[in-house]
Amino acid sequence: LRGRDPDDGMSAIAYDKGHWFLRFLEQRYGREDFDGFLRRLSSGKPGRVLVAEARLRPLTNPMKMNGCTLVMLNPPEGAEAVSQEVCGWVAETLGDTGARAEVWWASP
Repeated sequence: LRGRDPDDGMSAIAYDKGHWFLRFLEQRYGREDFDGFLRRLSSGKPGRVLVAEARLRPLTNPMKMNGCTLVMLNPPEGAEAVSQEVCGWVAETLGDTGARAEVWWASP
């Protein structure tokens, strides 16, 4: 996959999938529970937050897909080590020169 541009395969599909996933959660758990979840999430008190980022190329073009980030709320024990390993592999295997992986705690 090295040398292939991820933007060549981008479309509205990722956004549509996110939309339908949120609709699924709302229908599965009910509007009241789903709204409560969103209120708690936006209250700024999500608990422990772990961020894992794999940057595949320098941020010289904000219109390109430069990498990916995963934000985990209250992740399980061991998530930090696994995230380091996975993000490192993604950056090394799929990234251009200068690719990097970072994992950090955004909250205590």
